[in-house]
Amino acid sequence: MSQDLSAFSREHEAFFEVRLFEVAVENTDKDGCPVISRIHAGFDVDIYANGLNGTHHPDAREYQSIYTGIQRLAESVNTTDCCEVQVIPFPATIVLDTHRQMLPLGMLRIRITHTRGIEQPAGPAEQRVLTEIERKLRDLGCRSPSGRAS
Repeated sequence: MSQDLSAFSREHEAFFEVRLFEVAVENTDKDGCPVISRIHAGFDVDIYANGLNGTHHPDAREYQSIYTGIQRLAESVNTTDCCEVQVIPFPATIVLDTHRQMLPLGMLRIRITHTRGIEQPAGPAEQRVLTEIERKLRDLGCRSPSGRAS
């Protein structure tokens, strides 16, 4: 499957972007007024690819195959230190690449978070898993934003 993902990554110019995953937690202050705090709870790694099957929308079988491959990649990461990794599909979502004349892209997301409680911020374990996932994606030929052509 990794050969399939590597070929797909090259053929469809796959790239990924990392974003902070934040949660909003509502507490009350000393006067009983609601206070909402944003907590950095992990990372979202969004993976994009262009022109699947020469169409503007991913073919369902091809998308499922790529999703399954990325799911296996995510499952191969060591998460024994309270980290949780999940792959979130967006099969009906099209993203327009503003760097390349509004080229339509398919996407899916790898979310890295933890099981220590929603009010706990991300820490070294989540950063370690992110680094490992980024390495695995680069090994497949997926480019990070710094390696992306404009």
